[in-house]
Amino acid sequence: IQSRPTNALGGSRTGLTTVRDRLLFPLPSGERLFEIGYDLSADGFTAQEISIFNTDVLEGGVTDATLQQDPEPIYWIITQEKNLIGLTVDQSQKVYAFHNHTLGGDATVESLAAVPSATTGNDEIYMVVTRTINETVVKSIEYMPGPWEAGDPTSAQLFVDSGTLTTHSPSP
Repeated sequence: IQSRPTNALGGSRTGLTTVRDRLLFPLPSGERLFEIGYDLSADGFTAQEISIFNTDVLEGGVTDATLQQDPEPIYWIITQEKNLIGLTVDQSQKVYAFHNHTLGGDATVESLAAVPSATTGNDEIYMVVTRTINETVVKSIEYMPGPWEAGDPTSAQLFVDSGTLTTHSPSP
């Protein structure tokens, strides 16, 4: 029997997800994000820190996360400060790009989930959002539909925070 030492990284179950054949996980502090997977050339599992060049992006830690798989893999994160962060992942190109998403109306995101659209098959991001409207705290469920693409009807364009699309029939 042969054994060899290995490195160990503890992880948090909050935000644990797979992207293709790799596992993304934050450390227990939630302030550093790692990716782990099998590396044939190393003949073992290797981990790399994804947040190494954006050390402050997860400041305060991850409180919730979900993976949008279609049309592109985006790992959506809520931080302790209720910031909404996206991480676009393209492992074949070695691209990991963080992007902040600020919601208008002094909004904070409490929770989120990726749900496949019944019509397009793309994932839509549903969020529990808290806003103060007329000095009243209001919680609502909001969603980000899949991206608008060339050729889609202009009636499908709605780019506002907490908006409602209504249509009116022309008067006779």
